[in-house]
Amino acid sequence: MLFAGTAPAVAGCLPEDSEPVAIRYVHDGDTVFLDNDEKVRLIGIDTPELGRDDRPPDPGAVEARNRLRELVAVSDEITLRRGIDDRDKYGRLLAHVYAEGRNLQAQLLAEGLAVPLTIPPNLTHLDCYRKATAEARAARHGLWALDRYQPRPADTLSSHERGYYIVTGEVQRIGRSRCCVWLNLDDDFALRIERESLPLFEDIDFDRLEGTPLEARGYLYLRNDQLRMQIRHPADLVIGD
Repeated sequence: MLFAGTAPAVAGCLPEDSEPVAIRYVHDGDTVFLDNDEKVRLIGIDTPELGRDDRPPDPGAVEARNRLRELVAVSDEITLRRGIDDRDKYGRLLAHVYAEGRNLQAQLLAEGLAVPLTIPPNLTHLDCYRKATAEARAARHGLWALDRYQPRPADTLSSHERGYYIVTGEVQRIGRSRCCVWLNLDDDFALRIERESLPLFEDIDFDRLEGTPLEARGYLYLRNDQLRMQIRHPADLVIGD
């Protein structure tokens, strides 16, 4: 088995109000179907991809799905709280899900079965999810025990890397374009912060970051022969030693 044992049940991260629902089917570790056929994407987390088209599942994908099934199956009451943005581009309902006095996203994060996914303006429970993630990383629960999820220096990444990474390095230069602020950690790697997101970063003086070490977490993509990572919120950056 990939994961042995689980983290303690997570209390808290609960809403002042939520709506009762019935879950018909757990599709994967971060997506469920309700009895009314509504497809719900869990806010604040991402889990490894299940295999399809003859491709094997990513490590941890089956464990995340099965654990969410367990959490749902033993609950007499399930409720959800919709996000401020309550639909994604695929039409899925975006929500936090709760069962038996626990937040299911926080539980999966605490067990290391999910990674955090910070997308404003859906930031309810952000501090709670950050705490659950930090504790899981420190204890090397689940995914955090795998080499794949350990911090990687920017200058060791290849152009073939994709998916979720934690990347470290020093800011070599700061660039600005019409759309974005760019933090280059290497000639072949840059962090992208869109200008519409800059109000969230008002406490960061980008002009003073050159030469500063940082850690960034997020998803890699390749554009113009350069690996890039979009940072949507300061929660996905750790600046300084």
